[in-house]
Amino acid sequence: MTGWLGQVVWGTWSDHAGRKFAIRFLVIGWALTLLAMIFITSAATAWIILLAWGLFRNAPFPVTYALLIDSVPRAAGTAMGIMIGIALGVSGVLAAAASGWIIDQYGFTVHYVVLAVICLLGLFPLSRMTETVGKDVPAADQA
Repeated sequence: MTGWLGQVVWGTWSDHAGRKFAIRFLVIGWALTLLAMIFITSAATAWIILLAWGLFRNAPFPVTYALLIDSVPRAAGTAMGIMIGIALGVSGVLAAAASGWIIDQYGFTVHYVVLAVICLLGLFPLSRMTETVGKDVPAADQA
């Protein structure tokens, strides 16, 4: 339920605040909630932290799709297909094996730290992207 709520809220927010700003906020929130998982000690803390994580976990998808549609409107379907194929297909195969190995060798704490670092690495390519909504968009692109 929090994933759906996050998609609606952050997707709508990105229409006003800008795609880059929203994705940056979501990446940082995702990383922080992953790090919070280190402190799960009971069913109650698990529920609280996982519900908070749910607000960020699925929320980047509608914002990223909107960024793709804004950036390449004539090839939006192709761009989304490539992104979904790589993000969910190829990376899913690699992530499962890598996560299993990290957990087996080093435990869940290191696993959560690695996941948070990987999320934060997404800020680097994001910094190179052009904003497609709001005041940062060049005037020629807004027409």
